[in-house]
Amino acid sequence: RRQQAELNLLFQNAPIGMIVADQHSKVIRANHACCELFGYSQEEIIGLDSRTFSHPDDRHIAIEAGTQLL
Repeated sequence: RRQQAELNLLFQNAPIGMIVADQHSKVIRANHACCELFGYSQEEIIGLDSRTFSHPDDRHIAIEAGTQLL
């Protein structure tokens, strides 16, 4: 439990934007820096397609990486 709490603190307070997505590329978690960067609240960003946060020129990389992870 302590390790999980520490990991959660690190995620939420990281200075860079981070997203956790499910197997369908839907956002299930986003940290504060990510919400600030893209101008969304936590509630607004949950459920969005995580690939929309990639630059259009880089989306193929995000798609390929997600495919490899699965």
